[in-house]
Amino acid sequence: MIFPILNGILSFRKATVTWILVALNVLVMAASDIYGLKPLESYQSILEDKDFIEIQGAIYKSYLNTRVDHQVKRELASLVEGEDQHGNQVLGVLAFRDQKFLDSQLYDGHFPDEVAFSFWKEKVNQLKRNQALSLSHLLGVSSSSHTPMTWLSYMFAHGSWGHLASNMIFLVLVGGTLELSLGGLGVLLVYLFSGFIGCAVYILFSGVSASPLVGASGAVSGLISIFAVLNWRQPVRFFYWLVIPQQKALGLVYLPGAFVFYLWITADLAGFLSSSSLMGGIAHGAHLGGHLAGFSAGLGLVILHKTLKTSPPDKFPVEMYKLYPFVSKTPQSRLL
Repeated sequence: MIFPILNGILSFRKATVTWILVALNVLVMAASDIYGLKPLESYQSILEDKDFIEIQGAIYKSYLNTRVDHQVKRELASLVEGEDQHGNQVLGVLAFRDQKFLDSQLYDGHFPDEVAFSFWKEKVNQLKRNQALSLSHLLGVSSSSHTPMTWLSYMFAHGSWGHLASNMIFLVLVGGTLELSLGGLGVLLVYLFSGFIGCAVYILFSGVSASPLVGASGAVSGLISIFAVLNWRQPVRFFYWLVIPQQKALGLVYLPGAFVFYLWITADLAGFLSSSSLMGGIAHGAHLGGHLAGFSAGLGLVILHKTLKTSPPDKFPVEMYKLYPFVSKTPQSRLL
């Protein structure tokens, strides 16, 4: 196993904006814990109920057969035989991406199993009650909450403390190191830009569903990628440990910054390609969007730096760092 530690954990004075971003994420999670974590856990338990998902799939298939505006989904439903449990589960998950269906408990179509139908309606009502009480649903991007404000707020909300911790570890390590060279404003802009692009790419490939998109993963992925680009050939410190006990089973190793990018992009690409866009799960699409944003921003800064460095003195009468506060006067990251 290998883990980047870069410059380690920097102080608040050296990485002020990074620590403020961490504090905002923690405060939102604490508020979610106080005011809405139990509803969210109840919501997740319903989503993990295979019987509910299978029944919803069967009902959704019946619903699609009555709709003329769902030709593609109707054709998909026609491939699922009546007692096909896996097929009904796929349709059951797909149904969460159809807000009209979830809102249409008005659906009065004929469904042979009245007990199952009543069970499904009760569970859907419970889901909606939990959504109304959950801060993650209010701040996340979902089919019922899909506005410019939630595109911003989703990157500060998380589904669990474990989810938060995994993102904040990398935010502290990568964001703090970047703040030394890009400045606090640069880190903030890249964080927000990567979060927006991550959300856009996720929606492009997976669409929105009743289950909200939350987390700083897309924003942090952008920070990781821009760090890799700005330090492409420079040695970056990693901590490694081996599962098999042996001499030198753990220690430090220095690898090019490009390795950071390859490590993360490979993992996210593998996750994205191996998961079904219908089934949802980890938002690998948001991660990839964040990587795209961070890589593009880093490449732009490299080109800007080289242009500034090789241009005639009279081409830029004002120093670039005065025009763009996020470009340090003496960058610590080498952009070559």
